[in-house]
Amino acid sequence: MRRLVATAIVLSAAVGLAAGAAAREGLRPAAPQVQRQTGPDASRMRAVAHLALGPGRFNGDVWVYRGHAYVGDWSFSVAAERRYCRAGPSDGVAVVDVRRPAKPRLVSRLRIPAGTWAEDVVVYTARSGPARGRDIAAAGLQICGGPRTEAGRFRGVVLWDVSRPSRPRELGRYSSGCCTAGVHSLEVRHRADLGKTFVYAAVPYSERPEAESPTGKRDRKGRGDFRLVDVTDPARPVETSTWGVERDAPDLEVRTRGCVPLSLGHAAEPSADGRLVFLSHWDAGVIALDVTRPERPVLRGRTTYGAEEDGDAHSASYDERRRLLFSADEDFCDGEGAMRGYGYLRVYDVSNLEAPRQIGSFRTPRSRGGRRGNYLIHNPVVVGDLVYASWYADGVRVIDVRNPRAPREVAHFVPPPGRPGKPTDAQVPLGGTEVWGVVVDRATGLAYASDLFSGLWILRRTG
Repeated sequence: MRRLVATAIVLSAAVGLAAGAAAREGLRPAAPQVQRQTGPDASRMRAVAHLALGPGRFNGDVWVYRGHAYVGDWSFSVAAERRYCRAGPSDGVAVVDVRRPAKPRLVSRLRIPAGTWAEDVVVYTARSGPARGRDIAAAGLQICGGPRTEAGRFRGVVLWDVSRPSRPRELGRYSSGCCTAGVHSLEVRHRADLGKTFVYAAVPYSERPEAESPTGKRDRKGRGDFRLVDVTDPARPVETSTWGVERDAPDLEVRTRGCVPLSLGHAAEPSADGRLVFLSHWDAGVIALDVTRPERPVLRGRTTYGAEEDGDAHSASYDERRRLLFSADEDFCDGEGAMRGYGYLRVYDVSNLEAPRQIGSFRTPRSRGGRRGNYLIHNPVVVGDLVYASWYADGVRVIDVRNPRAPREVAHFVPPPGRPGKPTDAQVPLGGTEVWGVVVDRATGLAYASDLFSGLWILRRTG
């Protein structure tokens, strides 16, 4: 593969705060400052533009819809008294006008309550119900900066009307309830057969034991880590059903022995018609649920890990045409667990849901271990015969999966290290490259990547 390394790139990277009301809103950039920085590590991919989204901000996942990019924000916690969380209202989701990709502009923010963060966001057009024809943004909220056992603190899903992206309007909220942190990730599908729209949400640790809870679990209502929420009327979301490994499949075996063996619902990937959903359930593998009847999810099958593996199924992307599932293992353990190396991409044949088979895998050279850093996969997305994967310190990787048994890299882009503001929690890593999410605008072929520290990158493949 021909390797191209950029030596320097000129980017407009500074977003300042203007005086007066604009400064209070934090939306109007100061006069752009052109700064020359050491170029990224790139092969067959180049930067069209880069936009920093605010000093001291940590960026979450990214979504692109109708000429606008939506970038979530992230906070950090390792224990009740060790958290990084903004004082006052959170930045929430940054809304960026990318209709001129070389000149992205921050135009608004989807504000969220103080003490929360919005890591994941999805935007769609409502196809039924009171909001039919309106563009809706849905974000999963988790709490930070205080004990999660405060029952009155909101966590869950917030929905906005973003038909005018520069003037978002909050419509409604779904509370995931006490006492988990909240909704980690979500997807949205319209059920044409039912005339309804649903949020498929992951609420990790709902089933974690907790002695002071009346249910003996973190979730005070005894619900599972998967929640199906009817948002046909985004002003009045209604929980339709829930599913959990312990409450609904207690005989399901989890046998990995990595650094931190556990089972938790981390992400949900529904099929295009919304009748099937794949739950990335950490060491329990990826679980397939039939939700044809939304009120009664039915277990169809799951992927499994060997007893000597670390596990850590974090997220997945489903190729319906070929009945393939591309699953990401978010394994931070290099050499300390049973299997050496960082997490990587696995390819499963799921044509038989009752017996999925792993048929391929892909690792970057640095994810094989031996280097200090987060050289592990985070989120994959299938685009035709390619998988675009955010790979933390290894940037964005573009993988040809025409032969799913032998995936091969065809392009990559690793942004230069960011310069974040100093957080209040010493355990949050400072600087470095940490690509969180990637999404592709199929109309333009441009890829949009969010970096935890440096902001939004707009990328184009060059070969």
